[in-house]
Amino acid sequence: MVLPERKSDPPGVYEKHFKEMYDYIVVGAGSAGSVVATRLSEEYDTSVLLLEAGMSDLEPDDVTQIPSLWGSLIGLEKDWGYHSVQQKYSHFAYENERAYIAQGKVLGGSSSINAQNIVRGSRNNYDQWEHEGAVSWGYDDVLPFFRKLENATDTSYGDSTLRGLHGPINIKETTGSILQSFHQTAAKEIGFSTVDCNSDDPIGRLLVSINGVGGY
Repeated sequence: MVLPERKSDPPGVYEKHFKEMYDYIVVGAGSAGSVVATRLSEEYDTSVLLLEAGMSDLEPDDVTQIPSLWGSLIGLEKDWGYHSVQQKYSHFAYENERAYIAQGKVLGGSSSINAQNIVRGSRNNYDQWEHEGAVSWGYDDVLPFFRKLENATDTSYGDSTLRGLHGPINIKETTGSILQSFHQTAAKEIGFSTVDCNSDDPIGRLLVSINGVGGY
């Protein structure tokens, strides 16, 4: 894959040849791999090779540049197109009770096709991984890194001890549907409060967190 040259790129960056040896080789230019490669390359004189099986998303007219069009990417060449195993208690309307799992096959990985949603996952997931042997992957272990990553200053939960305020990733809440106030009232009537979807207990009525500044 040859990336398209952009005006913002350093002069001569595309004239560099592959080396026989690298200090670090990062496999996968998804949400994690891209960050790892960037941080490693901040060290002076360190060589980093970032490999990605998928396509580029850097062309000015690439559909990934318009977050609201994410749905048009599902099932195409920038999506690995995985399926879950057969489900016992859900997905009865799906063929063989298997869920479709879209995963980005493109620079940025799934962050390029997920409408910019920011969802950490449940505390229980991390604690279960640690219980099963993934040392230092408990929720309390990874929480400082989530906080370091984000800037949730302009959100309704910006004062939460679970959210970061000084990171490079700007977090905002989606405005939601014009029926939002009705949704909130209906949820309250059946006992669900409004919660942060990335909190300790994300069960309730929530606004989706996204990575964005300005519109959307």
